[in-house]
Amino acid sequence: MAQLPDEQLVAGVLAVTLRGESGWATYRGREAQLGTLQVVIVGQLRVAENVERGAVEDAEIALANEIKGFLAGVLPAPLRACVATGYAQSGQMDFPYGWVAFECEVTA
Repeated sequence: MAQLPDEQLVAGVLAVTLRGESGWATYRGREAQLGTLQVVIVGQLRVAENVERGAVEDAEIALANEIKGFLAGVLPAPLRACVATGYAQSGQMDFPYGWVAFECEVTA
């Protein structure tokens, strides 16, 4: 996180990483197709150093709610679904930095 400019982190930065793919079709002609991608959506942020530590948690919850709202809306093509199966957050361990990480299953 420290490598990103503070002005970007104050606004919140999202990254999507691919962990793998599974559930492929098992019939001839569609081998290794029609699977589900396992991705992680990582949100990174920073709060001012002169605020209480709880401000990180508040900012993480706000960012998590934004991500949930995006996932509940219309997804860009060719995505058919992106289902979050859970998320974790920093627990204020990296003050004044924070993060959330959403585990998701994506079908296209």
